[in-house]
Amino acid sequence: MTAQILDNIKQYVTLNAIEEKAFTGVLEVKLLKKNDFLLQEGKICTKIYFINKGCLRLFHVNNGNENTLDFLFADTWYTDFKSALLTQPTDENVQALEKSEIVQLDIKALEHLYLIHPVFERMGRLLIQNALIFLTNLNKEIMNETPEERYLKILNQQPEMVQKIPQYYIASFLGIKGESLSRIKKRISQKV
Repeated sequence: MTAQILDNIKQYVTLNAIEEKAFTGVLEVKLLKKNDFLLQEGKICTKIYFINKGCLRLFHVNNGNENTLDFLFADTWYTDFKSALLTQPTDENVQALEKSEIVQLDIKALEHLYLIHPVFERMGRLLIQNALIFLTNLNKEIMNETPEERYLKILNQQPEMVQKIPQYYIASFLGIKGESLSRIKKRISQKV
């Protein structure tokens, strides 16, 4: 259950046997059923999560409306940095869209690893850098691309998203209504 997270970490750092044992010793596996929450609004995020299997939806609730911010697939890291670092309740919700397997790491355990094994500080820094790059790119897409352009990008870069995720969640992610997504899909199919 830890092989996938260790493979992912190899993209960032190389762990020796002692570091690998220390790391795997603080990991916990959490199994979610469809619709279970990994994190709910109002709770304090105290963990860093790695999605081993499954698909989850990250969303906010605003005036009773759910606004989808992202989808988390296998081989993806997630934490609510603001909640974790400021120890304040999150305004994010993360819900399983299908049966999912999550590897979680308590932030206090990670901070302890930072002290004992400096390689984990490097890993943490590189993961945060990647998260910032992802968010910067996502912001640019939202500001500069139409919903149709963003949907086409999803079709080309993440076709599994269209297969696994209900259309109303994809519409919410694109910031449009379901009817608008239907019109976009119709236009695209007519061009093919």
